Amino acid sequence: MLEPVTKDWEDLSTLEEFAFKFFCDCCHKELTVPKLKFNDGFRRKRRLTPTEEKLRGLVWARDHEAAYERANLFMHQNHVHYCEICGDHICGDCAYVCEELEGGVCCEKCLKEKGYHGIRMWEGE
Repeated sequence: MLEPVTKDWEDLSTLEEFAFKFFCDCCHKELTVPKLKFNDGFRRKRRLTPTEEKLRGLVWARDHEAAYERANLFMHQNHVHYCEICGDHICGDCAYVCEELEGGVCCEKCLKEKGYHGIRMWEGE
């Protein structure tokens, strides 16, 4: 299983859906990830047999891991930027295109600490 894309994240998954929250390493803003429905393939009935319960648990665990990997990939592709100085994963509000890094990205904290110059990627991402 992949390491989480950000240092702070939450797993809010239930038996009906997989849901994850990630937070910017710099400002801790919540970065949203689409929820995914869990379909176990079992007929809806009042009570599952012990074997069905065990199988459902195994299917859920497999699908949960896949949903987590998908959420992590979604974060990499859509929300987070990598600070080339400290290695934090940051939102667009905290990301700067830095002149001293020849167009590379750094976080606001590193930009100030190093005395570098840059342009904020965007606000309200």
